[in-house]
Amino acid sequence: MSATGQPSKYHTREYRHAYAALVKAQKAGEWLWCMQSECVMPTRWIPPWAPVDLGHDDAGIELIGATHRFCNRRDGGKRKGKNSRPRRCWTL
Repeated sequence: MSATGQPSKYHTREYRHAYAALVKAQKAGEWLWCMQSECVMPTRWIPPWAPVDLGHDDAGIELIGATHRFCNRRDGGKRKGKNSRPRRCWTL
């Protein structure tokens, strides 16, 4: 459960099966392709030894497939930042 009392999108059966398939593919030595809309890595290829996440679309609802962990978490941070309080800068 999330903080709002809603089931987390990471605990659905669909998410667990899709993530298990990514892990299985990497263990088999497969190279994956980053599906994030804004990939920030030098190449979209994800080698079998690199950390991988299962990404969501820009709305955060639909699964889009394998993403570099850095790309996925950067995108999530950008989305979260749009809804958070502005930073306060204190003059010293």
